[in-house]
Amino acid sequence: MVKRFVAFGALLLLSCTVGDGPSDAEAEITGLLQDWRDARVAGDTAFLERFYAKELRIQGTNGAVISREDDIRGFASGAIRPEFIRAEEMNVALYGELALVTGRDHLKGTYGGVSSEGWVRFLNVLVRRDGRWQLVASQGTWIPESR
Repeated sequence: MVKRFVAFGALLLLSCTVGDGPSDAEAEITGLLQDWRDARVAGDTAFLERFYAKELRIQGTNGAVISREDDIRGFASGAIRPEFIRAEEMNVALYGELALVTGRDHLKGTYGGVSSEGWVRFLNVLVRRDGRWQLVASQGTWIPESR
């Protein structure tokens, strides 16, 4: 009887403390995606090299398919130069070793010599490999001014 009471109490305590907050993995991914934003603003290609999976494909806001190498090269050369990238909305859905992240970023910068500012709705796909999360796919769509 005492064992059942202790077990029930432990379950009750666990259910109260876990609540609706983000899981450790969700918090890790949210932090990692902020690090990615910061790395792009700083032009930190070493971070991009680690974070991007070898098979990464990016669907650009203009519909172009961008390879991992072309994206890193764009940051290294300064062709892609964000002034800021701010997360305004983000949702992480975990499916085992796969995470789907949707959201909206506000960004400003120079892209291929053209200055731009606006909001992008995104979908990022991450896979956990060898104990770390890697980006395998990313898609962004400009949101019209009326948002």
